[in-house]
Amino acid sequence: MRARTFCHLCCFVALLLSSFLTASLAAAQTASPPAKNEFAAWFSGEFENGHAFGNTINGRLYEIEGRYGRLFFAQGPVAFRYVVEVVPLALVGDPNYPDRQRHYVYGGGASPIGVQLNLRHYRRAEPFLTSSGGFVYMQRRLFNPGATQFNFTVQLGGGVQLFALNRRTAVDLGYKYFHISNANMNHRNPAMDSHMLFIGLSFFR
Repeated sequence: MRARTFCHLCCFVALLLSSFLTASLAAAQTASPPAKNEFAAWFSGEFENGHAFGNTINGRLYEIEGRYGRLFFAQGPVAFRYVVEVVPLALVGDPNYPDRQRHYVYGGGASPIGVQLNLRHYRRAEPFLTSSGGFVYMQRRLFNPGATQFNFTVQLGGGVQLFALNRRTAVDLGYKYFHISNANMNHRNPAMDSHMLFIGLSFFR
């Protein structure tokens, strides 16, 4: 009796697995291809300094950035996009002043070299990784004294895109590690690393 019950249970599990695989295959076959163009706006805010490359402590960084992504590879569960970022506003809280108070400096910049990897296993929620490099130009020298107005930037992060039913819009949530440095163009290069959280909205066409 126990053997017969076990056989029935195995058949039931096999039937469930078969139904699930059939439904998954049908969904994959009917899924629309990913959109070629992605337009996004992100707001990023620092919650802590890192120290992988920079030695600035008690600094802060806030950014508004516009992003354009162009799909150049999509195969199976992955999709790659080339990404260009424009930063109309970067606000840096510079703590390196004689009064030991944080003074905010504003500027802007761009990251013309970037890439984004989306994992397309999930239809409504897609994890992604992103990285880019560029520059930022501030209203005055950063990390006073002895640094520069023009600085290079590098960032690496990841998150998740939560898609609407029509897959034409998505909410972006995630984390990135952001580095600002003058690449030793001056006699001092304090640099600053930032742990940042971001939220944004993407549109796909």
